[in-house]
Amino acid sequence: MSKNIVEIGDRTLPVPPASLKAIKRWMRAQQEVKLGSYEYLEEVSAFVCETLRKATPELEVDWLEEQLDESNIPVVLRAIYTAGKIESGEAQGPQES
Repeated sequence: MSKNIVEIGDRTLPVPPASLKAIKRWMRAQQEVKLGSYEYLEEVSAFVCETLRKATPELEVDWLEEQLDESNIPVVLRAIYTAGKIESGEAQGPQES
């Protein structure tokens, strides 16, 4: 199995699936917070940081926010979604007997 990773700044970071808590907060933000607002960017930061810290606990929020920009935020989000098999539809529902 290939490892899900992203290149951010001068680091290669593993990308784990997001926790249910982080997913719920992120989904709520997408519904309730104006896209492009300061609050929305705070939610992007919280979702990405919380998720990446699952695999890299020493990851510093300030460092990450310095490295993230308009070009790599979508890449990181896609990697998180891929880690959780959200986009690809690979997550399986109940198994038939």
